[in-house]
Amino acid sequence: GMERRKEKLDIELNDIKQSLIRESVRMALENQCAFLYDCGDLKQASLVCAKMKSYHTTTKHAVDQALVMVKIGLETDNIITVNNYANQGLESDDPVVYSAFSAARGLAALRSGEYQRAADSFVECNAQLGSFFSDVISCQEIALFGGLCALTCFSRKDIQDRVLEHAAFKELLEIVPNVRNIIVFFQNSKYDLCLEALEGLREEATLNMHLCPHFERIHLLIRQKALCQYTVPFVSVDLNRMARSFHSEPLVLMHEL
Repeated sequence: GMERRKEKLDIELNDIKQSLIRESVRMALENQCAFLYDCGDLKQASLVCAKMKSYHTTTKHAVDQALVMVKIGLETDNIITVNNYANQGLESDDPVVYSAFSAARGLAALRSGEYQRAADSFVECNAQLGSFFSDVISCQEIALFGGLCALTCFSRKDIQDRVLEHAAFKELLEIVPNVRNIIVFFQNSKYDLCLEALEGLREEATLNMHLCPHFERIHLLIRQKALCQYTVPFVSVDLNRMARSFHSEPLVLMHEL
């Protein structure tokens, strides 16, 4: 009895010592990583951060490490790193953590010009994210990027179900009413108002480092989609009337179609 109890206490003490040592090493690595990151040495910061995995003692440690790796991955355009660490984070049942990693995956896909994958990730985000991840992406940006990417490649039904009526993303869209209007106009087949509102986003989009390289292509894809949807109900189209709706010339439209 006494021997067993002593042995159990010794094991307990040893475990606590090991755990404290691990936590001290993890904290030292975390400080080193933060210092290298602030110095702009992202390659070294990434190597140091990767070592932290061996010293986790809680799930929060794993999340914190993944967030840093995702941030470095986005800054160094290392999409594989972003997706690897973001996928780990998506196992979290905390809506804030889940949204941060979904947003990171969305951003990585947008950067790669993969608008369908970007939309799939952004619409999974939640307004509860708040300012938690604002040094990487804001809630406004999630709604802006997610709304535009969804409009380029989602079906009408998906736009309705996953964007406009999806409780979590709907809340995000309310932060950017101009983007919501573009989508609603499109869904209501008011393509002239949709494209006008989209044009109104140009300045904001051009000033955004993530969206700027993609805005022209997204604009074109939405315009092409609108042209196709406009022609669906007609067997023959009145080109003059259509040209007025799309602020264009009949001959130019012929070429676009």
